[in-house]
Amino acid sequence: IPSLSKNSKKFTPDGDYWRGRIWPPINYIVYKGLEKYNREVSKLLADKCRSLILNEWNIDGHIHENYSSKTGRGEPEEGVYARSCPMYTWGGLLALIYLESGSQ
Repeated sequence: IPSLSKNSKKFTPDGDYWRGRIWPPINYIVYKGLEKYNREVSKLLADKCRSLILNEWNIDGHIHENYSSKTGRGEPEEGVYARSCPMYTWGGLLALIYLESGSQ
């Protein structure tokens, strides 16, 4: 879930920080809300979080603090400035969402 609405003038999906990148804490909070009100949609979010974290882990061995909402990668595309620490603990929230969903 991007940190900023795609309708915002400041939205940049692969850009810097809070201007549209995916942040695990936001996904976790949204997941917890969906879990109570729409179990089917919460499981879809959990599966997407699983894909997001495993893709980055399998390619680079990273668990990033944020991810591009364009590419799904923690590492920005070549020539794009985006701060995303490659070993940040709250990136692990993506795995926790999946584990809590019972989708395994």
